[in-house]
Amino acid sequence: MEMEQPTTETYNPNHQKNRCPSTSLGVNSRPIDILELTNTPKNIEMNSSLSLTDNLIIGTRNSKLALIQADLVEREINKRFTTDQIKTEIQSMSTSGDENLQKPLYLLGGKSVWTKELEFNLLNGSIDLIVHSLKDVPTALPAGCELTSVMLREDPRDALIIRNSLPFTNLSQLPPGSIIGTSSVRRVAQLRRRFPNLAFQDIRGNLQTRFKKLDATDSPYTGIILAVAGLKRIGLATRITSYLEPPDLYHAVGQGAIGIEIRTPPAMKLNETLEETILRERATTVQKLVKSLEDWRTALTCEAERALLRRLEGGCSVPVGVQCSLVDLPMPCPWAPKARLTLVGVVTSVDGLEEVRKEAWVDVCSTKDAIHLGTTLADQLFSDGADKILDQLNSHPASSINVTDVTPSTNTTGGTQATDLTGGTQATDLTGGTQATDLTGGSQATDLTGGTEATNSTGQTQETDLAGGTRTNDLTGGTQATSLTGSTQATDSTGGTQGTNTTGSTCGTQATNTGGTQTTNSTLGTQATNTTGATQATDSIVNPTHPSSTFNNASQENHPASSINVTDVTPSTNTTGGTQATDLTGGTQATDLTGGSQATDLTGGTEATNSTGQTQETDLAGGTRTNDLTGGTQATSLTGSTQATDSTGGTQGTNTTGSTCGTQATNTGGTQTTNSTLGTQATNTTGATQATDSIGETQATAPSVPSKPNPNACWCHARCSQEL
Repeated sequence: MEMEQPTTETYNPNHQKNRCPSTSLGVNSRPIDILELTNTPKNIEMNSSLSLTDNLIIGTRNSKLALIQADLVEREINKRFTTDQIKTEIQSMSTSGDENLQKPLYLLGGKSVWTKELEFNLLNGSIDLIVHSLKDVPTALPAGCELTSVMLREDPRDALIIRNSLPFTNLSQLPPGSIIGTSSVRRVAQLRRRFPNLAFQDIRGNLQTRFKKLDATDSPYTGIILAVAGLKRIGLATRITSYLEPPDLYHAVGQGAIGIEIRTPPAMKLNETLEETILRERATTVQKLVKSLEDWRTALTCEAERALLRRLEGGCSVPVGVQCSLVDLPMPCPWAPKARLTLVGVVTSVDGLEEVRKEAWVDVCSTKDAIHLGTTLADQLFSDGADKILDQLNSHPASSINVTDVTPSTNTTGGTQATDLTGGTQATDLTGGTQATDLTGGSQATDLTGGTEATNSTGQTQETDLAGGTRTNDLTGGTQATSLTGSTQATDSTGGTQGTNTTGSTCGTQATNTGGTQTTNSTLGTQATNTTGATQATDSIVNPTHPSSTFNNASQENHPASSINVTDVTPSTNTTGGTQATDLTGGTQATDLTGGSQATDLTGGTEATNSTGQTQETDLAGGTRTNDLTGGTQATSLTGSTQATDSTGGTQGTNTTGSTCGTQATNTGGTQTTNSTLGTQATNTTGATQATDSIGETQATAPSVPSKPNPNACWCHARCSQEL
């Protein structure tokens, strides 16, 4: 067997060698191990012996396209058998992929979102066979099921459909930032590589629903991408703007083909019951009947494609594309090879930055040769680095199609972060899109319009409801609940008492951990850490060398915790002296970062909470109040005056004019100042004063570390098999 690269031509669906002809063509050159059940006189006589006493139940999904494909199978059966022999009936049902239209397909889990409910009914005898779009069928089937027949393949290519009101005719004409709708990881990965100026957004629903979304007056989509085969079968081929073919886009494994799955006939038992005999004979009859529908050319090409995908251990939601062609060969003798099969395989990273492509061919005598071609090509792809691309996708399953970003974002610790902290490009949609962030190997998604999403930073589940409800998370074994509408919540993450969240507090949570005071700024996700009982504030950008210090100009690459957990609905930030306004529950918050005044009124009144049981009050209108945290005196004025705090006997710094949270802490007797609004942090290690600020105060800052994007960042939300 040779694995060299022959001369190949561009796919032409009208060229005979690239089409999968019907079973009446080329029968004499078919591989020797394919069952002889075509429409020859001999086989019609064989078919006449097949019959079922009950109706043959054809199962399928209840979408319009699925029902059309089931009808195609039913009509092919009726061509081969009389109604006295076989009476057919179609039963449709919903699957997991049909019922959940909100969540991207890659988040639904598993490789059988379009098949498992149907297979359950197949195995319990409710239906006799299942009609599938072959690209949706996993390469590994449940025990007791088999893919018996693959029918004549329609055009396997993808198509671009442009919104009716737009003049464009192909992808290269689209303006930068144009949004293309698709649910396929494969399509996004390959097209990002060829057209990096385009944006991609998930689109779900049946074909009619997707066309309505595309053509709506307020549609965000410039165009959508669908499979040509489905458009032709459903009668919408006239909407095709242009065909997408290699090298721009390689089609999915099995795309355009209809596969038929049945129960595997059980082996005969020595002492089987009458019921077992009837079931076995029925399964055998169905197997022969379905096998008669197979197109051997399509079967060979799809066997090679599915063997490739099986070896890559991928499902229908991985960025694997293929192109397969079969050409008849002359037969000098009966045992000579009957056809030449050529297979191209492509694996592309979901950000489009990496791609591995290989091609191989073999002269086939049997389906075993086709399977060997697919597995051999997969091994060659692995050798060239495809395994690393797929491992990256498996490590970050939620980092798929980021539907709202146009410019790729930064990379922190091997994952992706859709945030630019310097005022440049921010790949975040604050008005209803989704943001996917992978910080520590888990998945994080945020919906800023009131939905709930999950965040996993330590292998567990964390959820936040920004519309005013309460959510819980488990980070270190305890329970944490946060309410953003002013109700009080308690958290216990290390065994200590985690205080209350007072109504109208900008920085919100104050807590006691191991006897001291802990402050959290919930506006920008800052976090205070208490280790010895003193008050210590930290921000979301943590220096790995000094855990209690942060730097406003630090590189995100060195700070894996630096992500903007924006909790306000309408945020505005000016890092050089502008204003920031936040409205969490209907009140107003204004901050002048250049030394002016700051007033915060979220609920109209003033409120104070002392997490150690004493009284702490804050006058948000400009007066000063005092509190006693650990025996010392702390006075805070939010109108620009400076105050001192004595919590451990030392001097506890000053609160600079314009600081939103202005938390000061004393560490080993020195001075520490934190401005948690813009992520600055002062660190005191030996008693000296060290501080960083981003509002123009004289501070000691850490050296700037240039940020480098990680080329392995995953940016596809990939979507899934149901590309139609």
